[in-house]
Amino acid sequence: MKKFFSAILLSVLFSGTVSAQSLDQLFKMANKAIETVTGNNLSSSTIIGTWTYSQPSIKLESENMLAQAGAAALSKSISAKLVKYYEKVGIKAGLCTFTFSSDNTFIAKSASKTISGTWSLASEDETITLTILNSTGAQLGQFNAKIYKNEGNLVLAFQANKILSFIQAISQRVNTSTANGIAAIAKNYEELAVGFEFKKDDSQ
Repeated sequence: MKKFFSAILLSVLFSGTVSAQSLDQLFKMANKAIETVTGNNLSSSTIIGTWTYSQPSIKLESENMLAQAGAAALSKSISAKLVKYYEKVGIKAGLCTFTFSSDNTFIAKSASKTISGTWSLASEDETITLTILNSTGAQLGQFNAKIYKNEGNLVLAFQANKILSFIQAISQRVNTSTANGIAAIAKNYEELAVGFEFKKDDSQ
């Protein structure tokens, strides 16, 4: 793997002046190589268990946004805002969990609410469907999210314009100010996937 990435780097360096565009191409080639060689290895068995929320997840899906020089700073800024809003509704690092069971049911716990339902994974396109049910089994809501691994952590990422609805479903403390703040992020960054990153509970 190291030799492969070295070859890519050398090909870019020796092709002439290293521009922002060529570096962007390099990273795209590297990402594609990682997907080809290692894959995401995401399957039902790899997500079963209890996962504890650690931090917001931010994914810039638009190539235009990725090409911006301040993309990293933008992600950091949005993440900082989300931490503030998440904490206001009871989604705090170390206190919120998602448990996926082998019978395709799940339980999600925040500081203010516990919800349960069913999950269905489409590993080929890395998406998961979460169906929230009440105590009688009636459907209260259904959400689709991207699901993938990030250095061993599990990430659930929603389209920016869907994240507020999901937060309202898993929390009882979404006031007008918080809702407006999250909605503003969704409006300003429509090509953004927003969500949650979880660490596996090692005690299992």
